[in-house]
Amino acid sequence: MTIVVVGAGPAGLSAAIELRRRGVGPVLVADRETEAGGVPRHCFHTGFGLRDRRRVMTGPAYARALAAAAVRAGAELRLGTTVTGFDAAHAVTLTSGRGSETVRAAAVLLATGCRERPRAARLVPGDRPAGVMTTGELQQRVYLGHERLAGRALVVGAEHVSFSAAVTLAHAGARVVALVTEYERQQSYAAFRLGAALRWRVPVWTGSAIGRVAGRGRLSGVEVADVGTDAARFVPCDIVVFTGDWIPDHELARLAGLAMDPGTRGPVVDTRLETSAPGVFAAGNLVHPAETADIAALSGRHAARHIAAALGAGGPDAAGPDAGRPDAGRPDAGRPGAGTGAGRVPVRVEPPLRWISPNAIASDASLVPPPLGRFVLRSQEFRRLARLEVRQDGRLLARSRVTRLVPERPVHLRAAWLARVDPAGGPVRIFNRAAAGLRLIWVGSGSREAPVTTGPEDRRTAAAARGGQLGASQADREAVIDALKAAYVAERLTEDEFAARVGQAIAGPTHADLAAITADIPSGPVAARPARMPDRLVAWGTGAIIAAAALGGAVLIGGSAWILWAITMTGVLLFTVSVLLAARQEQRSRDGQPPRSALTGPPGPAVRF
Repeated sequence: MTIVVVGAGPAGLSAAIELRRRGVGPVLVADRETEAGGVPRHCFHTGFGLRDRRRVMTGPAYARALAAAAVRAGAELRLGTTVTGFDAAHAVTLTSGRGSETVRAAAVLLATGCRERPRAARLVPGDRPAGVMTTGELQQRVYLGHERLAGRALVVGAEHVSFSAAVTLAHAGARVVALVTEYERQQSYAAFRLGAALRWRVPVWTGSAIGRVAGRGRLSGVEVADVGTDAARFVPCDIVVFTGDWIPDHELARLAGLAMDPGTRGPVVDTRLETSAPGVFAAGNLVHPAETADIAALSGRHAARHIAAALGAGGPDAAGPDAGRPDAGRPDAGRPGAGTGAGRVPVRVEPPLRWISPNAIASDASLVPPPLGRFVLRSQEFRRLARLEVRQDGRLLARSRVTRLVPERPVHLRAAWLARVDPAGGPVRIFNRAAAGLRLIWVGSGSREAPVTTGPEDRRTAAAARGGQLGASQADREAVIDALKAAYVAERLTEDEFAARVGQAIAGPTHADLAAITADIPSGPVAARPARMPDRLVAWGTGAIIAAAALGGAVLIGGSAWILWAITMTGVLLFTVSVLLAARQEQRSRDGQPPRSALTGPPGPAVRF
């Protein structure tokens, strides 16, 4: 039977290619646009295709390559066709200039993507003049319609796509006045901010919001208000571009009655990317708005593999990561009531996290990893010192490394903890442990530093009277850590052993646990560490290699490639400085001085070195 793919963007086309490669079909790809390829069709900058096609391409070239590959694979592209609905039996209704048609499908994949929230949806008051648009409209007018847009322009937002909009405006002949964001800082990479400041002298007005749009017939300006003081000023401009604030194109999913996630505002999907309706899958930026095009494409491939496995097609490797799934290979798998299981474990996040995708774990898919083996999260606040914990019914499943949370930028959480999920248990919760009053410090040296959590007594300590043992105090733990530090400086413990034992000392609830930590410390020095190339030499050598590669790329690409050159050199500089600082910390540790605390947090008991 036919597989219907809704959406001919990177996710939909990549899924169609993968399905046909696995022998599943026929595959029908429907899209309301008259040209396949999705958003990359009107993104003329480079950077597309790196992860999925292993090459760097412009947006239009990437879109054409995907569409051509789908046709060569044998997929049928129905362009200018809108899917207006489907039922529980997968009867899909297609509407086009030729009329209405119903196709009965074996499975349905929704890959409708996402869009930016326009001015009206953001509830920005004022007049309704011409000159107000989103980034998508801007790029279509400039790169597809070849329009010139002269005058002063204001960009609302300061994330990746906002800087892209500023570049597009400059190419169209407009002068960008500023980027405006309600956050206290811009949300893109520092290199993008630096490039915009150096090339076009574009400032970023942080802590500011658009209060009103003014203009009769044609835009005359906007009112920009300070979010802290409400002080407002009028900024004359001819163009306003609203960027970011992504929402999925979820109308079809809602119409079909699929369960929706309040965070992503897209359909709830498990790690196979199957929705709450058996045999209906969702992929791409419909389930995680908004990732890059190649990430969306890999998401489509992931869904295609599991569609093929559910239908028992694609040869012996069709199941891929589904090995061990109870219904893998069954002809009726994926059909209504088959294989999905009545129970799903929800995956939920707590503030400052906004959402996670995938956001459910099927009871029969606890060993199926999500796309790329990781979950994608978004934060609604800046947090410099975040450490994520994964818990189910109070039981710790995983703890992440210390990371940084930035609104509108992805945070990735590896899925190795899936095997520890209880299918019959409660929801899996993911939260920022540092926000719960912990204080984090660094122990170790160089680039192999190990994070240690300290702070209020852990719940396990409160219950440490098990077996009649006396609970240890904070002073007892600090004494053990002092002994570990002395052993480390004397080279009686390796760096990894030192970090592991300090962690055990922090968590040790009883005197017996603390005594066991120091009982087997060697009496003499451990084996000498193998000699390695000096960090400074590694830093400068790596920097030179990256710089040479970037220069070669700039010569080949031409045009505005010097911007790419400036951004790359900035990254090289940051990398070099970070390695030099790591080398300095390592030298300090060799001299017997532990590195200075790299993390701070809310007041609380801290380990003293």
